[in-house]
Formats: sequence, C-alpha cells, structure tokens
Amino acid sequence: MSNYSILQQNTLAGLSETAQCLYLKLLGVFQGHTKDGERKALFAASRYDDRFGDVIDYIMRNCPNKPDDKTRQSLSAFFAERWRNNFMPKATGAA
Repeated sequence: MSNYSILQQNTLAGLSETAQCLYLKLLGVFQGHTKDGERKALFAASRYDDRFGDVIDYIMRNCPNKPDDKTRQSLSAFFAERWRNNFMPKATGAA
C-alpha cells in the first residue's frame, strides 16, 4: 500500500521514472508556496518528460550494459534534481 493519494499514484503511473522523481520533489517544494502546488508539480514534470525524461529513461533501460535497478533509480533522481536546479525558475516564495 502506498502513502500517496489515488491521484498521486495515477499521476506517477503516467510519468517516466525521472519525471516521477521530479514530481515528488516538486510536491514538497510547491506546497509551501501556492495553493495549487500539485498542479504546478504535475505541469513541470510533464514538461520535463516532453523535453527530456522519456529519452533518458529509454536510454537507461535499453542501452548495452544497462544499469541495475538501484543504479537506475539513483541516476533518475540525479537527473531530475539537475533539471530542477538548472532549468526551472527559482521559487520566489510569493503565494
């Protein structure tokens, strides 16, 4: 049984592994800044998937000498965090 709501579980099922990491991180980041943090987190994770996430997941799952599950999960979290820090605008703290 997951600690996530049904909506969050369904959202995660529709995202690549790297976008899932980004979505979960952004849920916490956006909840303190806006009333609609979950929507903003989904929008950002979807944009990430459209631009980058699906490609990285495909490469990690289909390349020769593909990484094991633990390494792939670590890489997914790393890529999502890099994207968040390098390509997303910084939160201003305003609601």
